[in-house]
Amino acid sequence: MSSTDYAENGLVLVNPFECRMWDCHDRLQEFLTEESCREVIDSFIKQGQKMPVLARPLQAREGVKYEIIYGARRLFAARHLNVKLLARVLDLDNRMAFIEMDIENRLRCDISSYERGVSFRSWLREGYFQSQEEIAKTLGLSKAQVCRLVKFSELPAAIVSAFPDPRQIKESWAVELAERCASAATRNAVLSAAKSLQHHNGAPLESKQIYKLLLEGRRAASRISVKDQIVRSAEGRPLFRICYRHNDLHVIMRRDVAPPRVMESLVRLMKQVLVDARVNDERRHVNDSTPVCVESRQPRPPHREDFSMAAQESTKIPS
Repeated sequence: MSSTDYAENGLVLVNPFECRMWDCHDRLQEFLTEESCREVIDSFIKQGQKMPVLARPLQAREGVKYEIIYGARRLFAARHLNVKLLARVLDLDNRMAFIEMDIENRLRCDISSYERGVSFRSWLREGYFQSQEEIAKTLGLSKAQVCRLVKFSELPAAIVSAFPDPRQIKESWAVELAERCASAATRNAVLSAAKSLQHHNGAPLESKQIYKLLLEGRRAASRISVKDQIVRSAEGRPLFRICYRHNDLHVIMRRDVAPPRVMESLVRLMKQVLVDARVNDERRHVNDSTPVCVESRQPRPPHREDFSMAAQESTKIPS
């Protein structure tokens, strides 16, 4: 397809290094790696870019001309291969950008429930939407689905970290775990198991096993295999040992390496870290008491054209 053909279809070839992802995109940035994008990269190499990303123009600032609404993996692949990026460029406001992104995600089915739930909470926190009801109306979702997805953002950091990949947490698991963490009667037991799982040194556990252990609470914590950890200096000299004993954590060091002035500094630093951790954890659990949407409507169908990119050589970015 020639540049003229692209233009007739409302498409342009852009320099991927002059693009940035929209702050509200809902793919977890830390999981955008060469390994996780390998399938897309291989597709670019063999067939070119089959589907365009959605972008909106920016006033050129620090070399950035376009903001990518969706297509994070395609942007990563184009940068990795140093080829131009096929984009459908529209002048969208934030509301339309949210709708377009949600349509794309549901059509492709490759965004996890965890990512969507965390995004919903972020949209509320940043003021893009005033309530869960507004999100539901805008995206055409049911009230129950919005409630369930937001539960992901209510999970304590310890619970999320217990899983090797938070995207593996199922929607029903998030609902159950969030409810247990919200209850004073079960919260500590679940967190106890979660903290033990973070230091698990035995055979790798599947996500379903982790979920079941979290539900067991303290009974599971006592069975999770955790080895002592020895912290060493850059030269390899042992400094202190961290020991896990049921619900307790012990830091053990020789007295001759911890005179009073060192202990004062350690106590001060540990106190500050623990206080900060508790404050951050409490902030994550501020419940959104606004009622959710009671209506449901379907969004308009997305563009489904299958655009093929020209030969790879014609899209190479000049050195």
